[in-house]
Formats: sequence, C-alpha cells, structure tokens
Amino acid sequence: MARTIAEADWKVLRRVHPLALERYCERVLAELARVRSEGLLMADEFSGLNPETRGAIQLLLGAE
Repeated sequence: MARTIAEADWKVLRRVHPLALERYCERVLAELARVRSEGLLMADEFSGLNPETRGAIQLLLGAE
C-alpha cells in the first residue's frame, strides 16, 4: 500500500523546504535561549558550543 506524492507537490515542498528549515532553527534557538535564561545551561556547556551558535543565542538574548 505504497503512497506517492505528486510531482507538483514535490516542487512545492522543495521550494518551501528552506523556509521551513529556517523557522525550525529559529524555534530551536529561541527554546535554547529560554533554557539559558532559566539557568539550565551551565557556562561550560555554553562555551562548548560553536562560536556562531553562541553568537546567535546571545543575539536572541539581547547580549553582545
């Protein structure tokens, strides 16, 4: 009972995929920022993140 996706739908999905991925990443970073603001992420854990990720989190928190 295999189901198929119409070619037209694949084209739509390919077009919106980058947008959906960006929204997902924004939500994950926002959730991580919320966890940091509640003191659930320790400094050593934060420092283990990639500098680009740390910068994105700091930006969301309004810090430099």
